[in-house]
Amino acid sequence: MHYRSSWMTEELDTFRDQFRKFLAKDLAPHAEKWRAQKLVDRSAWRALGEMGALLPSVPEAYGGLGATFAYDAAVLDDLESAVPELTTGVSVHSAIVAHYIVNYGSEEQKQRWLPKMASGEMVG
Repeated sequence: MHYRSSWMTEELDTFRDQFRKFLAKDLAPHAEKWRAQKLVDRSAWRALGEMGALLPSVPEAYGGLGATFAYDAAVLDDLESAVPELTTGVSVHSAIVAHYIVNYGSEEQKQRWLPKMASGEMVG
């Protein structure tokens, strides 16, 4: 019998299936170029934002999905497999910087920065 953690839900499975297809089609084909130029194109960040892969565990009121941290973990796991060039940046952006703003920022700061971070317009 295959072990399945309680945080792995059907909704998360659906999100991951869509995310993996997105990675394979839209980002992975560019990974070699990014590796060579030692820089990921800004368009990748905007595409991740459109997909809902940035700030998934941030409240919807600030542009996130309002999901659990399981979504952050899934995004990072799948990025590491498909486009490892993005993993560290997305981890710091979504799981560290955004949550400092959520927990310690003023309401004005949350409204100013988090929606832009969620869309990929701004990288934190």
